[in-house]
Amino acid sequence: MRWWWLPALLAVLANSRNRWVVEWGVVPETLAQFAMAVAAALLGLALLRQPIAWHIWPVGRWGYWFYPGHLAALYLLRF
Repeated sequence: MRWWWLPALLAVLANSRNRWVVEWGVVPETLAQFAMAVAAALLGLALLRQPIAWHIWPVGRWGYWFYPGHLAALYLLRF
């Protein structure tokens, strides 16, 4: 059985909770948003099935500080 529709459906449902979608209704912009959500999920599934030709280094301890560090840098850039 094909389960490709499950991540596509979850992506559409996650994006349907947007206030912008609720206020505007079904217009071409919202349909494009849903189409991009389905396309992103299907592209992600296709990429997962591709063999990786290069070596990916594991994330070490530096990765624990990267996310809060880059959020702090973005916060400082706002000013």
